Parts: sequence; structure tokens; C-alpha cells
Amino acid sequence: MPVLSAVTVGPYDDVAGTLSRQLTAPVRWRQLLEALPELGVERVVEVGPGGVLAGLVKRTLPGVVVTTVATPDDLATL
Repeated sequence: MPVLSAVTVGPYDDVAGTLSRQLTAPVRWRQLLEALPELGVERVVEVGPGGVLAGLVKRTLPGVVVTTVATPDDLATL
């Protein structure tokens, strides 16, 4: 499964270099989301409390199933 950079909107394998770049470069969140269906993504899972990213996914990709896992009990919804 490819991991996409929020800076380049492309797959990467240089984890340390890419993660450090993502801390200092502008994030292309919308472009990253729009690339997901092209890769066959039909479901997005946000892990952690809040659900902010899940809300952005729902507004940007209405056909994608979005699940938020904020607690261990939420894993049952997957």
C-alpha cells in the first residue's frame, strides 16, 4: 500500500526525509484527498480524537466511507 506525501501528493519511501520536509513545507491536503479515489481508495479511517480530518474528507470526497477511531471501543466499527 503506498504512503502519500502531503507535500508532493505522491508516494514515497524515504520516510525520515519526507516526514521532516512535511514539517516545514506547505501541505497540499485537498490535492492529496483528490488523489485517493484515483488510487482506488473507498474508505478513510481517522485515528485519534477530534474528527477534524474526517470532516474534511467527507466534504471533499462525498463517495468515500469515513470512519473515526477515537477509542479502542471504536475499532468494532471497522
